[in-house]
Amino acid sequence: MICTMRAYKVMDKKYIEIAEQLRSEILSGKYRVGEKIPPIRELAIKYHANPQTVNKATAYLASLGYLEPRQGRGCVVTQPDDGHRSRKGIWMLIDRERSKLLSNLDEVSNYHAKDIYLTYLLIMSRRGGASGFTVYDREATEVPADFLDQLKSVSGFIVQGRLPEAYVRILEKENIPAVFINRPVPPGKSGRFGSILIDNTPIQQLVNYLISLGHRKILYLLSTEFEENEVFKERFHLVESTASAWGKNASIIEVFRYSLGEAESIRSFQEKVEEGFSAGIGYNDTSALGVYALANACGYDIPSDISIAGFDDIMAAKTAIPPLTTIRVNRSLLTSKAIELLDELMKSNDPVRLSEILPTELVIRRSVIVNHRKT
Repeated sequence: MICTMRAYKVMDKKYIEIAEQLRSEILSGKYRVGEKIPPIRELAIKYHANPQTVNKATAYLASLGYLEPRQGRGCVVTQPDDGHRSRKGIWMLIDRERSKLLSNLDEVSNYHAKDIYLTYLLIMSRRGGASGFTVYDREATEVPADFLDQLKSVSGFIVQGRLPEAYVRILEKENIPAVFINRPVPPGKSGRFGSILIDNTPIQQLVNYLISLGHRKILYLLSTEFEENEVFKERFHLVESTASAWGKNASIIEVFRYSLGEAESIRSFQEKVEEGFSAGIGYNDTSALGVYALANACGYDIPSDISIAGFDDIMAAKTAIPPLTTIRVNRSLLTSKAIELLDELMKSNDPVRLSEILPTELVIRRSVIVNHRKT
């Protein structure tokens, strides 16, 4: 999508989200050239927005050449002209699961992604180049034809998620630069690739802090909303290795995977607390904050009965009761650094690999206290 705005206000972000969804559906072939999109009121119900916001989104897409308003007949899908196509830009590649977040960015579980996506859109709207989201299937073994066609009008990609080998090979073959957010550069590739990684090492500070407060049984928390990906495994390894370094005072570390509202998860959590688990570290803030609900269902108090910590420092971490101890990630800086790395990659046509680590910091709040019932 070509962004002609210089910037958009946060309060106006909803129409941008709706426009991106519609544009993605047009590019995927759901709405073909010459066909009408659904009426405004129908789209308003679909996107949980008022008709004025949806109308603004369709007007925005019309200005980009994707829609043509017809008097009394709604909007018809059109093909952007060469003037639009000639302006190469930076697109974001996201897997299909993450793409679902675009339609509901106000869910707590989406806060981390929300900051990344909106920062990306804001930066690209200021730059004035083409931008948008291209959705891929994580298990894809071949690249669809429309993606190959898209490469003709793209300067580079920001990648959010695990990119299939088929896509990586095409980017390497076509010499299209790409920067991976919180994923390492694919090994053994000769293309123009970069990665911006989140520093996970403050987890060691967090584990040492919990053990120093007397916590000897610690749960590593993971909501079923998330998968056990490479980042999960790396963080869990840091938790385990840091705990084992305490020797005879080492803590017992155990993964606790749960589903919110599930009776079995509530029962299992209660059993773990009764077994002496006095602290929990979330894979991310969402996994940590979900345990607040489990604790409440069991009649437990945080932090008196169990101390909880997370990773990300999303807005909900600050407003939770009690506020969540966590590891702060500057997601706006994460995204802007990824685009800066991509700019560097685009300066040369030769194969190059760039990598940068984004610093993070431990933030101690009231969800963690001394373990008064040491075992």
